[in-house]
Amino acid sequence: MNAARSLGDLDGLYKNRKLVLWVEDELSAAYLAAAWDEPRIGFLVAGSGSGIAALVESARRAGLRGVHGLRDRDFGTTNYPWKPGEQSLRLAMHEIENALLDPVGLAQCAELVQRSEGDIRVKLGREAQGMLWGTALAATLHELNERSQSGYPGSSIAGVADRGAALALVTNSTWWQRHGGQAGCLTQQELEGELDSAQQRFAADIQKGEHLTSFAGKQLLDRIWSWLLKAPRAGLQPTRIDLAKALGEAQRLNDRLPAEIEDLRQHLLQAI
Repeated sequence: MNAARSLGDLDGLYKNRKLVLWVEDELSAAYLAAAWDEPRIGFLVAGSGSGIAALVESARRAGLRGVHGLRDRDFGTTNYPWKPGEQSLRLAMHEIENALLDPVGLAQCAELVQRSEGDIRVKLGREAQGMLWGTALAATLHELNERSQSGYPGSSIAGVADRGAALALVTNSTWWQRHGGQAGCLTQQELEGELDSAQQRFAADIQKGEHLTSFAGKQLLDRIWSWLLKAPRAGLQPTRIDLAKALGEAQRLNDRLPAEIEDLRQHLLQAI
């Protein structure tokens, strides 16, 4: 779905739906539909997270309080727990695939999965350990980019009529006052400090078992995928969406939904 479409173009999608949740991809929709089995909530797939906030804001301005949007946190920040009436929602877990990193639930998907809960838990810990420095680097680069862009003057030229006004737009910004002419450059020592700090933070997550929500879920799932699944029948390999549906159903039937996923359902239903 092209996020640039106008609200008028979307009227047909919103019509006769009390609750609509924009999600980033088909896997998110498949998992949540299976996890909730809630016919009052409809799903629309945006194709990425970049346009979801704009889609929700357009709906909000039009008075459509039942239209919500859900984005992965990735290495950014979350707004969970969500305030009543909040329509633009950001996960606390890294991304929706982290909800699939459930050793108990995966072991219950006996039609697809060949491993025990204990084996899955140990394997995920080992794979997270192998991802530790890469994850620390990704988090560090994200943080440095965010920090360097904070207070950036942007591209608006409104009110810029001469050279002085042009320069003032830059030099009066908090971005320029913070970085001067160096625009966020770091020393080698500062870079190493940032990286080491991130590595220690994620290493602590592994020790506490929190890597299942703080590490990139897609990458962890990719790393265990072929090991996790039973041999394909008739040459047909299950897809990630197949697993998401099976796991969501298993979590629901066994009252094992991640708290954040159950809170999301309750938050949406409050809009009715």
